[in-house]
Amino acid sequence: MKTPWKIKGSGRGNLEILLYDEIGESYSGEGTTARAFAEDLGAAGPGITDIHLRVNSPGGNCFDGISMYNCLLTHGARITATVEGLAASIASVIIMAAERISMAQNALLMIHNPYAAVLGGDANDLRKMAATLDKVRDSMIVAYQRHAKNASKAELAAMMNEESWFSASEARSAGLIEEVMDPDETGQDLAVAANVDLSRFRNVPQRIAARLKEHTTPDARAELESARLRFEAQIQFLKSLAVATLTYPHSRGDA
Repeated sequence: MKTPWKIKGSGRGNLEILLYDEIGESYSGEGTTARAFAEDLGAAGPGITDIHLRVNSPGGNCFDGISMYNCLLTHGARITATVEGLAASIASVIIMAAERISMAQNALLMIHNPYAAVLGGDANDLRKMAATLDKVRDSMIVAYQRHAKNASKAELAAMMNEESWFSASEARSAGLIEEVMDPDETGQDLAVAANVDLSRFRNVPQRIAARLKEHTTPDARAELESARLRFEAQIQFLKSLAVATLTYPHSRGDA
């Protein structure tokens, strides 16, 4: 199973975690990454006193991400995090487990409401799903308030509702991070965030999309186009299931 992280011990109780991919179970059903993450972290041994989390991730599955956040939060080690390219969606929650968060000067952070795909159900089922999504959003806000202590729940909910994108300086002003790093300190470039498919997001600022596109290599563009086509095929498949459920309600004994 491919995991989106690499965990490397550097001796003397120090551990480095590189979170450089999507989070959660793939469409093919491979793995449960929250469980694998906990197992990998546990395998690093009981003598870990400091963990450095380095991030370039577009996010992924909410529950896997929340579990990874809690796994780090309860580990007992001192945790620092560095956003080296992109910390979007649930990846922005995972970094909140750190005591101190830094961002490269040219990195990006994004927060938004959780999503869900609903294949069928009556109005009551859809209302229940909406209520569940509100609870997931609230659990994400709890994580953000570990750093954004001066932001109210309503203010953070409004930011999430707008799908808010932050530069490093904007993230620091919002209280979501503590430090903006000079690019020379990280040795990173915005290109580390370029191989990310942003088409899933609905409110990417044009200036950000343009900057990322500038740094995308031809191979990366081909890979992103392939990923986009696969994603569209999956959406069409889900829509066909929903139509079938609505068209043939008696197939599952509905009245």
